[in-house]
Amino acid sequence: MTKRDAKARWPSDRVGLSILAVVSGVFAALIVVTQLPYIILAIILAYILIPAQQRLKQYMSASSAALSLTSLSVLLLFILVAYIITIALQQGRGAI
Repeated sequence: MTKRDAKARWPSDRVGLSILAVVSGVFAALIVVTQLPYIILAIILAYILIPAQQRLKQYMSASSAALSLTSLSVLLLFILVAYIITIALQQGRGAI
């Protein structure tokens, strides 16, 4: 095989490289699938909070409005989860 023939080969002709690309793609898809609920929750929160962020931008800078809305939404989610856990524990104690 001459140097010219070696340059003319396609990357898909290399089976090992193709297998490595497929395996890497599968692992990347597995990582994305495990994080999918969190990604969907982030998209939903962003969609819900866009009008509030636009209103807050009239009174403060865009980064301050985004930071305050993000902090408030995380705090509200923690309060909601704590409330649900408290109710579940109370019902669990009553069932025993």
